[in-house]
Order: sequence, then C-alpha cells, then structure tokens
Amino acid sequence: MFASNLLAAAGITGYQMMDPAQNPMPNFDAVWTYPNGIMGAIAGYKDMGTVDLDEAASVVMADDSKSCKGDFASGKKQSSPADTISVKRLFTACRTDDSSLEIHYTLFKTDSGHLIQIAHMKMGDATGDVADADAAFLQAAVLQNFK
Repeated sequence: MFASNLLAAAGITGYQMMDPAQNPMPNFDAVWTYPNGIMGAIAGYKDMGTVDLDEAASVVMADDSKSCKGDFASGKKQSSPADTISVKRLFTACRTDDSSLEIHYTLFKTDSGHLIQIAHMKMGDATGDVADADAAFLQAAVLQNFK
C-alpha cells in the first residue's frame, strides 16, 4: 500500500504491482514493473538513525559486486539536498557475455530515523532511461511521505 501511495504521489501511472509470491527481488517489500519493462522496488527499514547514508551506499554496491559474475561498475550520483530528508543516489551495473543488469538506487533517510530504499532495475528487453527513473520520487510531493 505504501508503494502504491508513493507511486501516486509521484504521478506515476501505467505500472503493474508484482504478486508478492513471485517477487524476483526478495530483499524488497514491493516490486512493480513499468510499461517499458524497467522494474521498480522499495524497501523500508525502521530505527536506522545511526546509519550513515554513504556507508549504506557502500554496502549496497559491495553486495551487488559480490553477485556479479562479469564486469562490474558502480558509483554515487549527485543528489540535491532536501529540507527534511537525506538522499543518496547510486548505481551498479553488471555485464556478462550474454546479459547486462543496471540498477539505480535512491536511499532516503528521514529525521525520524527511517531508511527507505528505492531501486530501479533494467535488464533483458527493458527500454528507456533507468538512470533517472527515480526523478519522480525526488519531488516535494513525494518526499513529504518520508517522515
């Protein structure tokens, strides 16, 4: 329900929520697909007040690196500061001879100590720009939901 509310606040339409029993990303609470095949996902963590977002980003990149069996790339992306929430953007990519996977993450940390992780994944036949798929979630109308 939280994911659907965020998608609505972001003005996103045409997505399809995945059945939780068929979730291909078990570390995430909810997964959806866009019409262009890009997958989105969200996970929420409570009581993370002591977690540093730079450290959290490094952990995400290290975890993705471990599962990559080909060429791996990762990095942090520029993010504009928000008034009441800390934001960190990053990406990982894994390429093998026969496949490629690109994931762009957005980490949100609220003043109340919650950590929200949104991921957008492009693989297989997905089309479109995954690098800025999180842009709609960085709007003030959405950020106010992360309290």
